[in-house]
Amino acid sequence: HFANMIASVVDVPSCQSDIDSSSDICDAQPVRVTSEYTQQRKDGHIKRPMNAFMVWSQIQRAKIVKEKPSMHNAAISKQLGSAWKQLSPEERLPYIIESQRLKRVHKQQYPDYKYRPRKRSRTVKEEAEAPVIIRKPAVRAPIPRPASPATVITCTS
Repeated sequence: HFANMIASVVDVPSCQSDIDSSSDICDAQPVRVTSEYTQQRKDGHIKRPMNAFMVWSQIQRAKIVKEKPSMHNAAISKQLGSAWKQLSPEERLPYIIESQRLKRVHKQQYPDYKYRPRKRSRTVKEEAEAPVIIRKPAVRAPIPRPASPATVITCTS
C-alpha cells in the first residue's frame, strides 16, 4: 500500500519566492509531494503535515518497495531510519524546505487545526497478549520513633 503514496522530485523554479534567493538553498534539488497525501481522510480526520524525514522516507520507501516488493515494512523502516541519519544537512535541505511548505499549506487549509493525539485503545488481541503484572504490596519497616518521656499519672484522693 506504500506504492500508492506519490512523491517526486520535480522541476520547480530554482528558488521559491518565499526563500531568500541569495542563499545556498537554491542549489538543492526541489522536492514536491503531491496533494493526494496531504488531504483529509474520508472519516474527516485531518492528517498532520509531514516532517522532513517523512517527506524523504515516502520517496525512498516507494523506491525500495519497487525494488524489493517482498521486504517487510519493519525492515524497510529500519533501513530508512539509518539512511536518514547518514544524510548530510545539505542532502536533507530539500526535504526540510518541502516540509516547511507543507506546514504552511496545511496552516492555510486548516487554520483552526490543533494536533490532539488520542490515546490508542487496546484491541482484544493486545489485551490478551498484555503481560500480567502482579505487584506485591509494599512492606514497610516500622519507623523508629524517638523515645518519649513516660507520662506519670497520679491519683490523689
